[in-house]
Amino acid sequence: MTYLEVLTDICSRVADPDLDTYKERAKDHFLRAIAMLINEGKYTEYDIAGFVKTKATMKFTAGSEDINTLKVFKILDFYMPPGTDADVIITFQETPLLNKISALETLQPSMYDLFIYQEGNILKAYTGATPVFILGTTNCTMKYIQDIDDSAWIDTTDLQAAASFQLTYTFTRTCIDIASKTLLDEVNL
Repeated sequence: MTYLEVLTDICSRVADPDLDTYKERAKDHFLRAIAMLINEGKYTEYDIAGFVKTKATMKFTAGSEDINTLKVFKILDFYMPPGTDADVIITFQETPLLNKISALETLQPSMYDLFIYQEGNILKAYTGATPVFILGTTNCTMKYIQDIDDSAWIDTTDLQAAASFQLTYTFTRTCIDIASKTLLDEVNL
């Protein structure tokens, strides 16, 4: 399904099949629908395959990693690269837990733990005493969803093309339904 077909379907539902009035608004509503479904967890990784990425060289030099250039929409997981013998337990911590962790010795990381938390576009990591994961030396991998950006999409962009498979047909149809409804609500205000 091409991007033009997506936009035409959305606009047709608001009485603009020629895309004369609402094409740009349809783009915005389509992207919002994608983001909404991702935020609500109503997707599989296959649904958004073109936006699921990994960064395999997370070393946390000086205890942090800047992820700004990756344009991360949502972090999915951290794991040790396949074939790594290190027994490391990676835990993505929410910042409200950090105070409890620092206050209670039983919650603090063991030598096998790597705790990661996010402050804006910076990921920070800390380990226990004599850690297995050595900050600045050992690598872990981050799996994430890249921010969905349609700036490179043109009317002929095929969202299901094998070479750049980005969105499944079913997921695209669901997003079209949502975008059509929200655009219609906006138009009828």
